[in-house]
Amino acid sequence: MKKYIALAIATVIMIAGILFSGSAVMQSVPFVSVYKAAPTTIEETVVCTGKVEYCESREVRTITGGTVSKVYVSRGDKVKAGDKLCDIALTSSKGSEETKSALSTQEIYQAVLNGNYSVLDNYDGLLENATQPDGFANGESMTQTLTAPISGTVEKADCSENEYLSPGDSAFSIVSDGDLQVVLPVSEVKISDIKIGQPVKITGSGFKNSTYSGKVTSIDDEAKQTTTTAGKETTVDVTVSIENPKDDIKPGYTAKCSIVSSVKSSALVLPYQSVKADEDGKEYVYIYKNGVAVKKYITTDGEYPKGLEVIKGIEASDYIITNPDGVRNKAAVKLNQQSNASESAVEGNA
Repeated sequence: MKKYIALAIATVIMIAGILFSGSAVMQSVPFVSVYKAAPTTIEETVVCTGKVEYCESREVRTITGGTVSKVYVSRGDKVKAGDKLCDIALTSSKGSEETKSALSTQEIYQAVLNGNYSVLDNYDGLLENATQPDGFANGESMTQTLTAPISGTVEKADCSENEYLSPGDSAFSIVSDGDLQVVLPVSEVKISDIKIGQPVKITGSGFKNSTYSGKVTSIDDEAKQTTTTAGKETTVDVTVSIENPKDDIKPGYTAKCSIVSSVKSSALVLPYQSVKADEDGKEYVYIYKNGVAVKKYITTDGEYPKGLEVIKGIEASDYIITNPDGVRNKAAVKLNQQSNASESAVEGNA
């Protein structure tokens, strides 16, 4: 009897040992989460900061010296192209230095009166209603009328009645209404990536509730030295248009522009945490396949907000283990219940 009791106890102990050993083995199998590799579109961007300004701003300058006889507009007024801004009375005395200076402009006045405005290419304000200058050198007076070169808003009005203006003085500045742009100093290191027509995303703290779209409209021909927090840097000014600006974005605001320099379609991008590296720097991932982790070496090509682009080593539809710590090559693994793919679905595609 004692013999049977001892045998029974030994059997129980053996079964318990087997069960405990199996439980320990089950507990040693790591639970993993997986990510299904799938083609996606990624964008490479150049991010720069610049100032918002009006698309077109034109200065109106005097051609000759004279006294302002009448001012038609004030700062903030709306004008149309051709509207009068001010009249300047041009009077000379025979033999005076003013006369000599004024006489040098008679050909300009005569050309304007004859309808040849090409002589005024260096001036934004046009002469209108000028009298015949034949008697100008004899002390007679004539009137120079400065007009708005474009439709928009008077941003600057730097003259008043009875004020004397010298030749070439800037009397007015007109900015076009509605159209805004951002001027960006782009580093010489990045400027080769920028092309006219590239799309741009525009954000800023001054208009934090809005994100605007735009396009690169111009790239300066010359570089310049720009002082930044890191010191002096060689940059090239790039102009970006702002599509359909609203009242929340204003000239003078700082804007952050993300210029899309290239677009890749059908790229495979993996989460950063899924990629590991050997001691020699070779990158690899673990692929979940039929309950086993399979190590695969990969080649990456770029870093993006969502992860690393992989150009070699995996295929679309591979299930990548996203928590590889503790995982060994060709060792058993079990899918985490919170994984973004069910075990049956993974097994069916592995």
